[in-house]
Amino acid sequence: VLDIAKVIEKVIVGYQPDTILTHSSSDLNIDHRQVLEGVLVARRPQPGCCVKRVASIEIPRATGWIPSVGKEFIPNYFVSLDQVDWQAKCAALNCYADEMRAFPHARSMEGLDALSKYRGSSIGVERAEAIMMLRWIED
Repeated sequence: VLDIAKVIEKVIVGYQPDTILTHSSSDLNIDHRQVLEGVLVARRPQPGCCVKRVASIEIPRATGWIPSVGKEFIPNYFVSLDQVDWQAKCAALNCYADEMRAFPHARSMEGLDALSKYRGSSIGVERAEAIMMLRWIED
């Protein structure tokens, strides 16, 4: 994890982001969990740090598959998606055609549509992205 953290730190220094979206601790893929750990190591709160927000995102068919109590993906921040946002997300997903699957797989366009509608219905909008905020520093 330390080697990953060092690479992430170099990227952070180069780009100076205020927000990092990364994987969830409930992700089944070990490399995804290692990236999360690398981000958290690289961005320990310290004076002058540019990163104010660190959050986990949902990766369909990976997030939530770890059978460990205490590592659940529990979203506490939502971003509503209007039709323009949804179309942009679909276009972006087309760049990952090798990762997409046929329905009823969770990583199918139909599955992702259902997930966005489910997340939206939980907050009273048509579609939403669910995020688990890990750190939020307000100046």
